Amino acid sequence: MGGSDRPDAAAADSTLASVANLLAITTDEELDRWGIDRLIEETPATRAKVAVANDGLLVPRTSNGGTTGLDHAIPVATTVPGSVFSNGEPCVIHDLADTRSTSAATHSDVTPSHRSMICAPIGNIGVIVGLASAPGAFDDRDVAVAQKISMLLVTAQERLLDSADAPVHNEQLLEDIRSIVSHDLQNKLSVICGRLELAKETGAPEHFRSCERAITGIAAIGELVATLSETGTPIRSVEPVSLDEIARMTFAAIDTTDATLEIRTPASVIADPNCLRQLLDNLFRNAIEHSETPVTIEVGTMPAGFYVADDGPGIDPRIREDACRPGFTTSPAHDGTGLAIIRHLAMAHGWTLEITESAAGGARIELCGVDWQTSA
Repeated sequence: MGGSDRPDAAAADSTLASVANLLAITTDEELDRWGIDRLIEETPATRAKVAVANDGLLVPRTSNGGTTGLDHAIPVATTVPGSVFSNGEPCVIHDLADTRSTSAATHSDVTPSHRSMICAPIGNIGVIVGLASAPGAFDDRDVAVAQKISMLLVTAQERLLDSADAPVHNEQLLEDIRSIVSHDLQNKLSVICGRLELAKETGAPEHFRSCERAITGIAAIGELVATLSETGTPIRSVEPVSLDEIARMTFAAIDTTDATLEIRTPASVIADPNCLRQLLDNLFRNAIEHSETPVTIEVGTMPAGFYVADDGPGIDPRIREDACRPGFTTSPAHDGTGLAIIRHLAMAHGWTLEITESAAGGARIELCGVDWQTSA
């Protein structure tokens, strides 16, 4: 059946390194090959391909045998992959020996050596298909893996389309992912290796508990990488957005009685509304979560842009340079994602982020390089 027998730590290492490779991709064919390699590595598939939608057909673009021709295009309307593409839901065929299943699956791509098929949609792009020689080769875990691969392919395809608009942003995002994989992940793997050796020698339970904590940390790192890869997508469209209105709407959606919002500006910023909302949400939550008492949050403008300030404990000047590094935190209760996400959302707009002290002695986050709506 499907699935991998690798230890959790090794699987996390492989996955994180693979996501880092994904962020470095610059062509459609490289992107296809990344998805195909992951599907073959993580499921029982021995052959895989990516087919893209074109004028009512799914046209194979790349397979693990190389770049395909156009002779195996299949109709969207009457095939299983076509249904997967149209409905946006993955599908498994457990036995392609069934003539009807074979015909409905791919028309011309299935050979007698192929007995199982898995197929997942890649957004509005096309599908990724895997074939295996044994009947019943794919299980629910393989479906989940195929869905995760397809979701990452969609995110990466969008980033690829916009990469020319934000090369500095993408390079910084890639550097952050590399830092996580090479530093934070390796540190936790070293802890596991060291503690396992001590556990073998002494049998002391505290060494196993240390391993458990390190594995939990690896899972958290995986979530951080996934979050960064999702929020790292460059801005696709901008429009005038009332800073007052979007700040109040964002604050109202946060379930808290421990904060008060004060708006000091009626200005409209040129921004992507959804990304600006996410940026403000992270700033507001950071201020609330890092204060032990009810906090007042202020949003205002300055000559270079706008700021979000609070009257909480602030950010020590000695750690401000590291505060935006993914995973950096001074509290075990927080995962260190907030300011890293905020910085990437700012960079996607072409803004810079500065950390300073508010008039009340708390934190003040300044977003600089902002464009404003001007009067006609």
